[in-house]
Amino acid sequence: MTALSGCSTSTTAQGGPPGGVPPTCQQDPNVAGCIAGAAGYSCSGSDSPDESNGALSCSVGTASTGGLTLFCCIDTSAVPGCTADSRIVGCTGASIGFSCMGGVQPGQSDTSLVCSSGTPSGNATLFCCASYTPSTGTCKQDGAVQGCMGSSIGFSCTGSDTPMQVNASLVCSQGTPISGGTAYCCATGGTAPPMMMTTPTMATCIADLSVMCMSPGVGYSCVGAATPMQTDSTLTCGQGMLEADNTTKAYCCNAAPPASPCMPDPSVTGCPGVATGYTCTGNANPMTSTLLCGNAMPGANGTTSYCCTTG
Repeated sequence: MTALSGCSTSTTAQGGPPGGVPPTCQQDPNVAGCIAGAAGYSCSGSDSPDESNGALSCSVGTASTGGLTLFCCIDTSAVPGCTADSRIVGCTGASIGFSCMGGVQPGQSDTSLVCSSGTPSGNATLFCCASYTPSTGTCKQDGAVQGCMGSSIGFSCTGSDTPMQVNASLVCSQGTPISGGTAYCCATGGTAPPMMMTTPTMATCIADLSVMCMSPGVGYSCVGAATPMQTDSTLTCGQGMLEADNTTKAYCCNAAPPASPCMPDPSVTGCPGVATGYTCTGNANPMTSTLLCGNAMPGANGTTSYCCTTG
């Protein structure tokens, strides 16, 4: 993040946190990634906006030009049950760390925040949260995205949208196709977090971008005796290779091509001579320039059967 000239000297941001900050701190609307209901501040020296204002929860601060430190802050009352916490590794930039009690999550009460899945710490749970505008674009926070560890935040998007289009300070992993869209792991710490790279603790397989496969192959990491084919029978995979941790195996897999709508079917009866029975789904028929077929015959479950000969 960089500080730009022309910072406001007002201590109250429209729609942002309350004022009452040290005189060495000024509101700065140009703090990257500080959007929605959050407010940015530029401070000189070692001051921070929240040191004299308990109503603020702020990021840890990012060094900028001219001896300034940039902060992103929100009104603490917007996240009851949580307090600002700087202990979360990687929760830097404009992101704000929270320690929450009793199962509370910051995003439950402040919908302008998107947060990591939470890390247990004693009786509390630690979260890393970023400012976000959920109504902009199709990307939504998605706690079901696998592999978003520590301070990283999971998103699912449709079309060509990415979380970075809403919050430019987010740094996201390469998108992974999922049903109906694309999944991302994003952080505000300046380095894209890994995605789909966690080591499962039970015999299972997960998609793993770190497994390098020739296109169009997809990499998987598996624990124990599990193989990708056990959870997805449409996959055809190569021989598993033991990974560096000596506990997981890496596989490269390809999805099976879609089944032909017409397949030879020996159960079709009444075909004369050397004719072969075929069964088709939908409106398909097996006829080609070299395969000549008779009239369609109704089959089971809405299928259609034919007797065909090569010609």
